[in-house]
Amino acid sequence: MTMEKIIELLAVADAYFGKPQTDESRKAISTVWAKSDLRTAQDDIAEQAFYDVIPHCKWQNQLLPDWLARIQKIQGERLMTERCLKAHSRMQKMLKARAERNLLKE
Repeated sequence: MTMEKIIELLAVADAYFGKPQTDESRKAISTVWAKSDLRTAQDDIAEQAFYDVIPHCKWQNQLLPDWLARIQKIQGERLMTERCLKAHSRMQKMLKARAERNLLKE
């Protein structure tokens, strides 16, 4: 996740919680976020997870752990979907090859 996206979502969180941060505080929070597992998340996944989680957070310090958990869940779901699609593709190729072999036998 890019630092620009982190700063953008941090501003959204500030507005949501109605607690404006000082520049110093915002820099400290963005540094913590940037050093977390958010670094490895794709921007689209991180943003989707952020907007999924923020309505359920009552405290700003709860946001990061819940956000990271949601990112992991989305990444897991995407991985599972990719694996299912690959398996489906392999199965279709196998069935097609079997049907072709059966036609050749006739």
